[in-house]
Amino acid sequence: MSEPIAIEYDERTEAYLLGGILSEPAKVWAVRQLVRSTDFADMRNAALYDAICAVADGGKLPTVIGVTDHLL
Repeated sequence: MSEPIAIEYDERTEAYLLGGILSEPAKVWAVRQLVRSTDFADMRNAALYDAICAVADGGKLPTVIGVTDHLL
């Protein structure tokens, strides 16, 4: 079995990913195939990703407004 690859944390990468989902909410399904909330180094980003996924799981597109409503 191969060793896991160590990836350095880059806050911009996490921000780009979350911003990309929020700018094109329908892409959330493709992203979820590759990314888990535990992949985020910043817990705030993980919480936002969890909220995005929760909105999507509720059958709605995770728009900025929808995710904000979910968090409030």
